[in-house]
Amino acid sequence: MIQGGYIDTHVHILPEKRIRGLMKWVYRSMEGTVVPSFEGGGVKQDITEEEIVADIRRKGMKRFFSLVFPLKPNEIPHLNYFSAQVPERYPEAIPFGSLHIETPNKRDVIMEAMKELGLAGIKFHPMVQRFDPGDPRMLEVYETLDSLRRPLILHTGYDAFYQFGYPSSGIEAILSSYPNIPVILVHFFFPRLDYAFRLLHRFPQLMLDATNVFGSFEMEYGASFDPLSHPEADILRNGLLQFSDRILFGTDHPAGMGSVDKIFFDLERFNLPVAFLERVLYKNAEDFIEKHINQR
Repeated sequence: MIQGGYIDTHVHILPEKRIRGLMKWVYRSMEGTVVPSFEGGGVKQDITEEEIVADIRRKGMKRFFSLVFPLKPNEIPHLNYFSAQVPERYPEAIPFGSLHIETPNKRDVIMEAMKELGLAGIKFHPMVQRFDPGDPRMLEVYETLDSLRRPLILHTGYDAFYQFGYPSSGIEAILSSYPNIPVILVHFFFPRLDYAFRLLHRFPQLMLDATNVFGSFEMEYGASFDPLSHPEADILRNGLLQFSDRILFGTDHPAGMGSVDKIFFDLERFNLPVAFLERVLYKNAEDFIEKHINQR
């Protein structure tokens, strides 16, 4: 796909019990969708962390964001410590931490994660964690990250799939109120692609992560979806090319839309220019790392 490899901005290295639970959820959730089954070259249900990293290394991964998120408040100390240890096993890893909306003393948790554990930023999955990012209980998180100028990664979109949603006004309030937080919104609010691109117009600190976007069109519009003629594909393509320096790309491995090969195949179907792919698969992430992670 790209000479010299790529930087994967969305990989889940989790404790073994959490990986098992994640993969059970993936298999159960994808059953009956038009997304190709995980059998026959897909992601196996008992995948290990070693196999997760081996898969992305085979595709030319040079660095990757290792992302965690708690399902319960009491997971936080162990989970953030676990994330901090990932680079000892995989030097390419850039570990992120997380916390729960019910976590007390959020500032202290973030300061420990950033200053003592050396984590790069904070990731949340509001759909799985079942909370609104605009909830007042989260203000302490954003105030702390803003003061530290550390990255915030947020899941967006797929409300119908998760049977849960939150008002986008909360995201806009975060972006308006905390301009020093480098924010990465994952999944382009899928299928609300036009809204995601409108946010890029308004907020210069914002990046979009295209994780799962290319493979989600089949799930949303059916197996006959044509990436070269569908009007929603045109919205995506035009937005990507307009904001080619503001887009990142991850696999969501092992919980993405199929195997790593399938995820790259979905990207290739859109027939995007090589110069764009070089930016999105490597250069943008390299610049983000240098500006917001290495300079700390």
